[in-house]
Amino acid sequence: MVAVLEACDIVEHLVLRNTGLTDDLLGSLATALMNSQSEVEMINLNLNNIGPQGACILTHLLKAKPQVKGLLLFGNKLGDDGICILINGLTELHIPEENEKQISVSPLPAENEHSLSEGKGFFLSELDIGGNQITCKGIECVASFIRQQPPLQYLGIAQSNGVDTAGWKVLFDSLKINSRISHVILDENQLGDEGAILFADMLKANQCLCKVDLDWNGIGEEGGNAILESLQSRIGCSLEHLSLEGNIISEELLKKISQQLKPRST
Repeated sequence: MVAVLEACDIVEHLVLRNTGLTDDLLGSLATALMNSQSEVEMINLNLNNIGPQGACILTHLLKAKPQVKGLLLFGNKLGDDGICILINGLTELHIPEENEKQISVSPLPAENEHSLSEGKGFFLSELDIGGNQITCKGIECVASFIRQQPPLQYLGIAQSNGVDTAGWKVLFDSLKINSRISHVILDENQLGDEGAILFADMLKANQCLCKVDLDWNGIGEEGGNAILESLQSRIGCSLEHLSLEGNIISEELLKKISQQLKPRST
């Protein structure tokens, strides 16, 4: 694979899903890809064994290949440390050099982050970091990045049930002011009614989200009613897709929610 990557100049999609990839192996592949003339746009490394060291390797790879539009890391072993390393690397790519002194693993104040201008040559629009054993520390780093208005359109954070309600509130508060992300995956996060109410509150303020997945989150009637109310309040910016499979919401309420979903006019 290393030999192929070094010799080939037409690799656009690199898919190494569920291949047992470790940090050491990733280092060899990343070096080969950085030395390649290929303009890779999508990197799928789902379901591997990539940890914090691998996150550092990926940040170097993205700096060498800033045209990458998709990075899929679901089901690895990044943990909070790896997520923060990755997010700080993305922040360096997104924020212009004059603002780099403000970069930190600790979240920046929202008013500072929102005012930062977009960096040049950063095109990542799809990021999946679900299933990586993250907790509130990791989700706060993600929220910090979201408030900076990066070009992300798709964000996957499924199977992140180490995050508590306070952590989800931080994330949802960041989505209130984000005007880029249109699709978010939040399956299997044990949000419950309390988390669903926080999500619904965010949905009232957010005008950009079009598609949301909330499967298997233990959401009941209270959370379902909060979501319905928020959908009814989104005049002119309805959701196109909202998946609520595996929750404990009545069929009657699910039908009412479904009736609020409408394709957006182009």
